[in-house]
Amino acid sequence: MAGALQDHGRALVLGRTSYGKGSVQAVLTLDADHALKLTTARYFTPNGRSIQSDGIHPDVDIDDDDELLFAEALRQLKRG
Repeated sequence: MAGALQDHGRALVLGRTSYGKGSVQAVLTLDADHALKLTTARYFTPNGRSIQSDGIHPDVDIDDDDELLFAEALRQLKRG
């Protein structure tokens, strides 16, 4: 969702770079001791950016020192 909003210029993405898990795997059991892990899909943003290993990079990086300030700002926004 963040990648789509970012690609279309519909939101400012705040936070930290995401983990970068951009694929889907299926595990196929072969026998009692063996299985095959098969990649069945990959995630891309609408502009074709792969998030595999790289993640979604925020427009504004929020580090540990900024978290309390960010949490308070979010509370204020929710109050209206």
